[in-house]
Amino acid sequence: MSDTSLMERPLDLLFTIFFAGYLVPSAFFAPQVALPPELRTSLVPEFAKKLLEQAVGFSNDPLLKIAVGAPREPWAVSIFAAESLFQAPFALYAVIALCMTIIFSTHVITTLIPIMAELAWGRKTFFEGADLHGQTEESVRMMWLSMYAPFVIVPALMLFKFAYLWNPRDFGGSKIAFVPGALGKMAKLD
Repeated sequence: MSDTSLMERPLDLLFTIFFAGYLVPSAFFAPQVALPPELRTSLVPEFAKKLLEQAVGFSNDPLLKIAVGAPREPWAVSIFAAESLFQAPFALYAVIALCMTIIFSTHVITTLIPIMAELAWGRKTFFEGADLHGQTEESVRMMWLSMYAPFVIVPALMLFKFAYLWNPRDFGGSKIAFVPGALGKMAKLD
């Protein structure tokens, strides 16, 4: 590990905060969308159901609404299932070990881009029966995009850092690297 404190490494601090914040939706929201309604009723703790219902009530997020009765879109359910099974455990590991990788950031970016496209330009049915709290559809769509944007921006920063800026010597001098940017720099280390 690096000899400098986390406070002196702003990108690593940002990544740590990101992963810590990522745990709540990954652990409490994604499984509820992925689970069939009958399993959600029996397996999900009441506090998690209430937390999701409050989030849906505040944001009218059409993807989270799947957990509370909106039609189950197979593509969305499968993405939330993958997030529950693969991304959430890795996020927990990343908070503990500060080990962010190209694989994780690339996967998050590639799953969030279609989600954000759906939120930005998707069906008008998202708004049927929704209380928009006096907002226009466009402003609600912008709110959705702003809520999901950190989940593209921060992984993109991770991808940039670990593909182009990462130095294997920051991690005890190990010359084993699994990212292209580090592999290119290893030849210059000797």
